Amino acid sequence: MGIFADLKEKGLNQLRLLSHLARHENATPLKLANALLVTLQFKLFRSTRVFGYPYQATIEPTNLCNLSCPLCPTGMKPAGEPKGVMKFDEFRTIVDRLAPYLYDLELHDWGEPLLNPDIVRMIAYARAKNIKTRLSSNLCLLAEEKARELVLSGLNCLFVSADGVTQDVYEVYRKGGSIEKCIAAIRALENAKKELNSKTPEIVFNFITFRHNVHQKKDAMRLARELGIGFRDNRPMINFGLLGPFEEAFAAHAGFIEDLPSWLEHRNRVQAERRNNGFCDWPWVNMEVAWDGTVKPCCYVYSIRHGFGNLLRQDFKEIWNGEKYRNARLLIGKGKASDDCLCLFCREHAG
Repeated sequence: MGIFADLKEKGLNQLRLLSHLARHENATPLKLANALLVTLQFKLFRSTRVFGYPYQATIEPTNLCNLSCPLCPTGMKPAGEPKGVMKFDEFRTIVDRLAPYLYDLELHDWGEPLLNPDIVRMIAYARAKNIKTRLSSNLCLLAEEKARELVLSGLNCLFVSADGVTQDVYEVYRKGGSIEKCIAAIRALENAKKELNSKTPEIVFNFITFRHNVHQKKDAMRLARELGIGFRDNRPMINFGLLGPFEEAFAAHAGFIEDLPSWLEHRNRVQAERRNNGFCDWPWVNMEVAWDGTVKPCCYVYSIRHGFGNLLRQDFKEIWNGEKYRNARLLIGKGKASDDCLCLFCREHAG
């Protein structure tokens, strides 16, 4: 592709994005103006200092989990990593700072959000602030009576983490979970939606393809259709995009990866799409907030030790235009950064 054709394609991609944001169900003139501002700062100028606000965010209700998935840092139980649950008042403080500009909010990261006793209240608060909400859960903890509350909260989308249709296959990765409880919870949610005449939450069966479960992918798709929900097929992230030689990371996960050629083909295709759209815009448009208020650059980062600041103890602009964020933007925009810039270690950046 020639340079002018490449620029034209990237320009069209941005026009499509802005058109989508303009038609977004939660759009306001202020949100659209802010999204246009930060998009221009990213696409045209690669500004290291951003004058707008993120229009997408992730707030982690907790980094605790009821399962022990072997490729997840939470499931690996690393020593010394603090654990906890975000309080509702802390959540409200963070949301109030970002709400005027936010289109979308994800309420999950490295834990099971249903372990936070205020999760329904958090969703309802964000929805009252005109923010679209998404949740990812293994659903093993959702009691039937709680399903009605979740529907009433206004949750827009729910991704259900389930990687098999029989217990023996499912529990290879979802250690400590029950596919029977998971399916029962989906049925309870769908029944509650019908009872309340609600179209939301949209429920998606989120299936990660591993070596041990690839033979059940079609069965999982069939089950999703029977349950009346969507289906999404994912590939596992090797070493979560950060830290360590690729060969070592693959060797550590080889028992789960379907096969290296197909995984690399998928990874290369995703990276090509990302680069065509400007590589990584997260430090301009998105903010990731851990359960204790720590701000992290993206969802690839697990430990709060790699934080860029703390939104419960610092002013937003102090973090958003602080040295660590500006260093990350400098790396992505100009290919330059100090040696301690966390984004240097990102496997997406390394290609």
